[in-house]
Amino acid sequence: MDPSFYPPLNRRQLMFGLTVLAGTLGKPNRALAANAVRWWKAYWTTRLGQIHVHNAAPEGSVRQHTPLVCFHPSAYSGAFFAEYQALMAEDRWVLCPDTPGFGESYQPTSIPTMEGYALAMAEVLDGLGFGVGAAGPVDVLGFHTGCFIAAELAVQRPDLVRRLVLPGIPFHVGEEREAEYKKNAKPKQLYKDPEELGRMWARRWQQQGKAVGLPRLLQLLGEELGSGPNSWWAYDAVFSYRCDQQFPKIEAPTLAIATGGDLLAPTQAAAKVIPNATLESYPDRGAPLFNQHYELMADVSRRYLDE
Repeated sequence: MDPSFYPPLNRRQLMFGLTVLAGTLGKPNRALAANAVRWWKAYWTTRLGQIHVHNAAPEGSVRQHTPLVCFHPSAYSGAFFAEYQALMAEDRWVLCPDTPGFGESYQPTSIPTMEGYALAMAEVLDGLGFGVGAAGPVDVLGFHTGCFIAAELAVQRPDLVRRLVLPGIPFHVGEEREAEYKKNAKPKQLYKDPEELGRMWARRWQQQGKAVGLPRLLQLLGEELGSGPNSWWAYDAVFSYRCDQQFPKIEAPTLAIATGGDLLAPTQAAAKVIPNATLESYPDRGAPLFNQHYELMADVSRRYLDE
């Protein structure tokens, strides 16, 4: 049935659905990949605790291209990229870490900075043997929060990053960044008002239900709820990050992808300050980008990374 025919859920139905679907979180659609892909999970100990990584690669460990690391938006996990990962892993190793405090990664003991997030991810990549004198650099994709983790990783450790792909860059500066901080860097109303759960579901259903479908929308909401009351810590890092100062330091060739929605103009602005950036704009393709347009994202990023 077309998901547009599904009625809004009441609170009991919503919680039942989340319980039933909890066991399916992060399980990719293996039928998406044309070639055989193997999947596995791993942990690595870092300064921010153990980081969990979703891995996929061509069957038989055949590496045809530079490995790709994907940093997810808040307040989700590396499983956010499941469909995209399935397609990209047909011919390369694709690693999707859970940001500390999200998914199956450990919760930090204090609010991290964006520099802290990036350095923790560098420790994962160092531990896996990437970098100069070892297995070489990786390609990196980030989305929303993940854009800044990817960018700061490229600034701090250029030896680890060959190329960047950055769709949906929250490039807010000055008073605009301050306004975004006040709006987002605080605990969610959900942890003060139990009725907020129903309102959250209603908003998400109205905004994305028809495009994403009921099962996937429930999975995403389950991940968001699972991030807990400290999920706002990531927004503190995002809207404290001086992207206007750090982006000009990026040495890696970068593809900025501007799509329809609130981040179209910020992404276009970001491309102007990154020294070696290429901008592609798809104003008719908006959210939910990696849930509805993952095939486009795979085609665009593969073309750029493999050229």
